Amino acid sequence: YRKRAKMKNYELITILKESESVDETVKSVQEIVTRYKGQISNQETWGRKNLSYARQDLSAGSYHIFQCKMPPESVKEISRELKIQGGLLQFMIKSVA
Repeated sequence: YRKRAKMKNYELITILKESESVDETVKSVQEIVTRYKGQISNQETWGRKNLSYARQDLSAGSYHIFQCKMPPESVKEISRELKIQGGLLQFMIKSVA
């Protein structure tokens, strides 16, 4: 008998490379979250913003935020996969009440 994992609310804030297909990157982020038993309840596009400092020779990125529910133990795995995701410049997963 395994206890069901308790789902917690998280925000996943991402900065996407505009040189890659933004729609494809958003789709792959969604697939990564759902692969680890996460559910995305909402996704917003904040649009293109200039970065405070250049990353990987890019001065701007496309900002997207995802509201998710996922088991706390899956955050580590999702982070690991997002780190190797080609279209992402940066991301942050934070717990919300």
